[in-house]
Amino acid sequence: MSAIEQLITHWARVLQEADPWRAGESTQHGADHAVNVLILALKLAEALAIEESELETIAQAAVFHDIGLQGQAVAIRHGALGATRYQEFCAQGFVTPYNAKAAQIIRYHSIDDAEGIRAIRANGGTDADVRNYLIVKDANSLDRLRFGDHRLDVSYLRHQEAHALVPFARILNRDLKAARARQVLETIATANDYIASGQRIQWAPLAAQTPRYHWPVLFAEIHEHLSIKDRRLGLAEAYPVRSIQRPPEFWIPIFRSVGRFVVKEDRTIVPMEDNRTARRGQKKSILYRGARDSERSGLSWTPRLIVATQYATHWRVGASLWETRAPQSAILAFFKNSAEAVLDPTGLQINQRPISKAPR
Repeated sequence: MSAIEQLITHWARVLQEADPWRAGESTQHGADHAVNVLILALKLAEALAIEESELETIAQAAVFHDIGLQGQAVAIRHGALGATRYQEFCAQGFVTPYNAKAAQIIRYHSIDDAEGIRAIRANGGTDADVRNYLIVKDANSLDRLRFGDHRLDVSYLRHQEAHALVPFARILNRDLKAARARQVLETIATANDYIASGQRIQWAPLAAQTPRYHWPVLFAEIHEHLSIKDRRLGLAEAYPVRSIQRPPEFWIPIFRSVGRFVVKEDRTIVPMEDNRTARRGQKKSILYRGARDSERSGLSWTPRLIVATQYATHWRVGASLWETRAPQSAILAFFKNSAEAVLDPTGLQINQRPISKAPR
């Protein structure tokens, strides 16, 4: 077994046994994404003939690059929090020994290339340190294919060898989704057996048997058979994953059926009317969304302009920035960790606004 194969096997096993994202309930940026970036980074390192002594640094940076993300929040500078959490894991014995060069890549991977390279150089970084930094960033970019081909803009790739890995990255995600799909189909079959027998079904035990990436699929199949309390919990956990495409007409009636709610930082769910930040009468909220023109009336909005701008310039190829003023009654739910508002856009005026380029 080669050094690269050994690293992939080792870290995949570590993540399976002790998923460091479990507490944050990350899905889009969790263990599956970490393993993909690990594989892609090491494949790219192999193509670039990187010395074996550098591979452990690349591997650790790839595995832990997104641990600074809370839930599904997209924060441009989550790398700094990730570097701190990585150091904490090392202090707890989760990773030994602490790798300062890996921490440096984690810290700067979420900011613009030029800014990250300047910071690495200022800290005494070498050409090899910069190269390893860009390798991990390219691997992270390649795994955008987990959201579909439209989410990868190949002009962002920094190495010609990374371009050559696009077909491999596509196959990697296809195989992973196939394995997860088999598991979720088994869970849905179990739920249908409960329904057919007249037994009450609950969200939590079924979700525990299902990969988070497929929670929306599970929820779509069983939501009508859940109690209002369980339906609200299922929405709070499944909706942010967005691994399936459902039109607003699917989600809006379900949100309306459980009442407006807020998901707090500790993941507890409270009625929106009982949340202090929502008790502001009927004052309209200014909300933003980064999306293509055809998706401008989607449900997911944010009060944070910088987050919407990053979606418009970084996560959605061909997207624009949109703005609306929404009454409180149109806000169906609010996820505080990600500053995401679920909005019923019916009848709202949505305007395009100019954007400036966000860091890649």
